[in-house]
Order: sequence, then C-alpha cells, then structure tokens
Amino acid sequence: MQSVPQQYPEPPAPVRAQHVGGELVLVLDDRLALVASQSEADIWHVVEHHRCTCKSFRYREQCRHVALVARLQLAASLRS
Repeated sequence: MQSVPQQYPEPPAPVRAQHVGGELVLVLDDRLALVASQSEADIWHVVEHHRCTCKSFRYREQCRHVALVARLQLAASLRS
C-alpha cells in the first residue's frame, strides 16, 4: 500500500499583536479577534461576529472587548 502525503491547509497570515489603550488584541481575520483579559492572567476573550466569551457579555450582551474590536475594524476599513 502506497502512502499518500498528508495535505495541510495554508497557514494563516502572520498575526501581529496590537496595543490599544492598555488592551492587547490579536486580530486573526475580519471576523475573529482575541483580547487579553485585564482581570485574569493568561485568559483571552474570543470576539467573533460581535459576540464575546467574557462574563460581562454573557450577562449584559455588551462589553468593552466587542467595542474595541469594532473600533479596530472600522479604523482598518478607513485605511483601506
């Protein structure tokens, strides 16, 4: 039996951390970003489709992480 080489998807474009007003943000693509938690060490909040995994979003359906990523996306669209 002949072995078929494993095919892997293309790696994502390089991701750069952005520091915005004391927040550390990794924008992975136009729909997905990670925001470092300021209150919990080694925790990242996932922001996707204007939703967030943080406790504040679960209770209030809004949080500073979603607003921050929206501002970054708006700034990027204005630069293009």
